[in-house]
Amino acid sequence: MRVIRRTLVAALAAVVLPSAFAVDSATDSLIRARMAGEGATVKGIQPSPIAGLFEVALTDNTIVYVSRDGQFAIVGEMIDLVKKMAVTRERTTLLAAADFPALPHQLTIKSGQIGAKTKVMVVADPNCPYCHSYYKKLKATPDIEISTLLVAILGADSQQKAMSILCAADPVAAYEASINGTVPTPARCESGEKTLRASFEWMKTHPVKTTPTSYFNDGSLEVGELSVDSIKKHMFR
Repeated sequence: MRVIRRTLVAALAAVVLPSAFAVDSATDSLIRARMAGEGATVKGIQPSPIAGLFEVALTDNTIVYVSRDGQFAIVGEMIDLVKKMAVTRERTTLLAAADFPALPHQLTIKSGQIGAKTKVMVVADPNCPYCHSYYKKLKATPDIEISTLLVAILGADSQQKAMSILCAADPVAAYEASINGTVPTPARCESGEKTLRASFEWMKTHPVKTTPTSYFNDGSLEVGELSVDSIKKHMFR
């Protein structure tokens, strides 16, 4: 399959007919087969704003645009210049909207105000400096429960640090100490290994490309470190 990595500009296409065509079963089957040949599993297919081009959502919530005959795939952002809208980004956010109770809370360490109306699950790597400063902002924000899902994706020693935190007598204290510059005392335990393995498996089917990534219980997903004002926008009153 030929993949063209570029930005799509929907406003430049004279063929923008978002509701003028549908996904027939033959096209659906063809595109799924072509994507399977590329090692990708399709979550759903629907018409894109450009006639003849289909939005294909993969199981990790990545969006790819594929031609009707399945020959061409375009990876990148679709921008509507007339509506000033990031089409791909908005669709990705919608697809990623989480069923908060269904998130792997059993794999997290909890801090902040337990039982608060506003809750957030943050995917964090022990070696992520943005995760550290973000955690401090969250911790200083009243009326929010923080669940930290530790993962190991940034450094060679991320696995050991995450393991040591999870295996500490007080994982929250160990994590907060590491945020403040104290290297976790090396430790290894069966429960820590199982938790990290389960977190890794969960990430395979969720759109976490970087840390920190936040899931709020208002159903939204945020990527990167948020400002205090941005955090407060998710607060339940």
